[in-house]
Amino acid sequence: MAGRGPAPRPEGQRRRRAKAMVNAVLPREGYRGEFPALGRSYRSDGESIPYLAETRRWFETWARSPMACEFVATDWERLRMLARVVDGFYRDPKASLLAEIRLQEALLGGSPLDRRRLGMQIAPAEAPAEAAQVVAIEAYRQELGA
Repeated sequence: MAGRGPAPRPEGQRRRRAKAMVNAVLPREGYRGEFPALGRSYRSDGESIPYLAETRRWFETWARSPMACEFVATDWERLRMLARVVDGFYRDPKASLLAEIRLQEALLGGSPLDRRRLGMQIAPAEAPAEAAQVVAIEAYRQELGA
């Protein structure tokens, strides 16, 4: 007994055909436009807390990422709100904070799997010019004297 249930239908008779859906091809070099500033600090329990250098680097990385090319105002606001959570994680690492960061980054396309699920694809890298030259085998053999 091989498996459970009926055998799958032949390819041409299936109702759903899983096809990779790409809605956006993002530039590999990332976003080069203007983006909202993170600000120097945020308020928590009535006090002003300056962002750590790690948090600023995280924000800049996201702001210049290929995914940022698709951001609208609400996405930028989400990123700025998430910066507070990231800053809190850098100050006091907790699994709950990391879980929230992972969840929010997934919604923004943080991993290759997330981008595939969102229909995003980063443009492939350009091949170097030297690699593009193809030499015919006969010309190569003549050059070698074979």
